[in-house]
Amino acid sequence: MSRPRVRRRAKREGEKFAPPTVTRRDVLRATVGLAGLQALGISPASAEAGRFRIGACDWSLGQRARTGALGVARQLGLDGVQVSMGSVDNDLQLRRPEVQRAYRDAAAAAGVRIGGVALDLLNQVPYKSDPRTEQWVSQLGRDRICEFHAKENGFLLGQGRIDFPGVRRALDDIGYGGWIQIEGAVPKGQPLLESHAQNVRFMRTHFS
Repeated sequence: MSRPRVRRRAKREGEKFAPPTVTRRDVLRATVGLAGLQALGISPASAEAGRFRIGACDWSLGQRARTGALGVARQLGLDGVQVSMGSVDNDLQLRRPEVQRAYRDAAAAAGVRIGGVALDLLNQVPYKSDPRTEQWVSQLGRDRICEFHAKENGFLLGQGRIDFPGVRRALDDIGYGGWIQIEGAVPKGQPLLESHAQNVRFMRTHFS
């Protein structure tokens, strides 16, 4: 199976940023398929019960590519989980209808939502570390952004170097509403679930 490629347009000095022509949704449709996304109950970013939906990546909950992530999300009071597509070792398991059904049933039983699908190979393009990332938020606007991730590597959310009040202002400026996924915000040596419980409280306070 050939890997989908995400191309990045080079930006010359003084040239206006041009958004990538291939989006995350395009790649997921090519791998899971539109019917698969619908079977999982995934819809475009929205916030029916409030402006923001707070979720977490399944690997951040210690449940990479496991339906148990949905139960953990309920325990923590999250709105949902971003689930892993799978790996080469399991042939991107989420493509299989029986796996999709298992996730859908687990989400229904836990009373939480599947907030998105993560395809690890997209992380090979390190946009999060690009110094232009902040300006891309306003240039892309809410219609081209499907979600945000709240990260504070090695620290609880709000206790590291990320300016979360500034992040909130940036989201307000573009009128974004939808999923914000908690990822990688557990201090070294600290209990995972206890740390995420604090992270959830932080996000509910600042992104309500």
